Amino acid sequence: MRLKLQLPKIHWFEVFLGTYYIWYFFPIARATFSATIYKYVFFSFFLLGMLLLLAACAFHSQGERLQLKVLIPVISYMLVMLLMTAFHVEDAALHIRVSFTFWGTILVYSAMGKFPDARMRFGTFLMILFILTAITSSIGVIKDHSVARILTYASNSVEEDYRLMKQNISSIYLYQCMVIAVPIYLYLIKKRKKVWLGYTLLILSAVVILNASFTISLFLMLAAVLICLLHTQFRWLNIILSPLLICAVLLVPWGNLLAYLAGLIDNSYISVRLTELSNSIQSGMQSTGDLALRKRLYESSLQTFFSHWMGVGPLYSYIEFENGIGYHSQMLDDFARYGIAGVAFYGVFLSQYYQLLKNSWAKIRMEAVAFPVTLLYTAFLILNLGFRSADESIFMLFILPVLPEVIHRRSAVKSAFEQKSAVEWERQGMQW
Repeated sequence: MRLKLQLPKIHWFEVFLGTYYIWYFFPIARATFSATIYKYVFFSFFLLGMLLLLAACAFHSQGERLQLKVLIPVISYMLVMLLMTAFHVEDAALHIRVSFTFWGTILVYSAMGKFPDARMRFGTFLMILFILTAITSSIGVIKDHSVARILTYASNSVEEDYRLMKQNISSIYLYQCMVIAVPIYLYLIKKRKKVWLGYTLLILSAVVILNASFTISLFLMLAAVLICLLHTQFRWLNIILSPLLICAVLLVPWGNLLAYLAGLIDNSYISVRLTELSNSIQSGMQSTGDLALRKRLYESSLQTFFSHWMGVGPLYSYIEFENGIGYHSQMLDDFARYGIAGVAFYGVFLSQYYQLLKNSWAKIRMEAVAFPVTLLYTAFLILNLGFRSADESIFMLFILPVLPEVIHRRSAVKSAFEQKSAVEWERQGMQW
């Protein structure tokens, strides 16, 4: 039996976009080529790749349509930022490059729908980049619990950031993506698809999150497990777990439990945060330390929103409390910046993003993944900053929507190969 190896036809837009995303995603690449000239060079690769992709789409009638519903809020946001930059409104010019590079990923994903093979090929390429960075970053935080937090601090020295980035260690957004992926592992286990893989990834993610020193990520990972258990796909558990959950909330001494966990966890940063939360509960919800500061930061943005329904404009100083913005919650800060227009953007984008994921994951009968994933993403956008990281951009806007297509295609190819092999062996047997 002879197997013919046929190399895929690579489009030029894949070459230019792939070069850009290697630099955009790999911390070691951004640290090595950090000069301003390199930023313009690699961004020009992105623009050229996009132009070639859009030109190819114009002359290609096959493939799926553009994902217009999810693109409408994104394109509207980009056009508004472009106009405000042109008219020198507040800090729009300082933020437009970050916003355009972040949202550019979903434009690439949608436009590549005209070329399914190229999109799956590119999605696989991005998954490889993500896995490599996840491995090096996980090793980094296990060896030193503080490295991811150092990269997250805005006030940290650039030299220190580059030193860690050259070890290919990423910041908080990579670990948030790991948490958002937890429902996929749980549904793999529930559907009995690669159960061993689901358990392995779930355990590894828990170990990494415990070492990464991000308390919110740890709590949301626990919440992800609970959400998946209570989701409609686990209806038989609702009758049992709902009363137990209510009893747990009402009867369990959470303050003592959190204090006990703080003593168990071998991570000083998380232990301190758990102790603060324990003290807050035991003192009648009087917040202290970082918890109290976060509460004031969130309240500041909300108060600014309620006082300025049309928003205070695109202000991005990231100095706490400046202009009445807390600079610690993407959604609440944007409500303060853009008022009811910001509320409308998040309402439309998150609902359409949920539909995009639901339609994508339905291809492998795992559409239930869409709800907990969207819910977790919303929670992170409320509790932390977002829309600014390559990790978040690539994982949320390309890898998650394309992953079911890759799995479905690989399963179909494997099935066809096995069927063809069986036929060939049968023929050879008949010849004998």
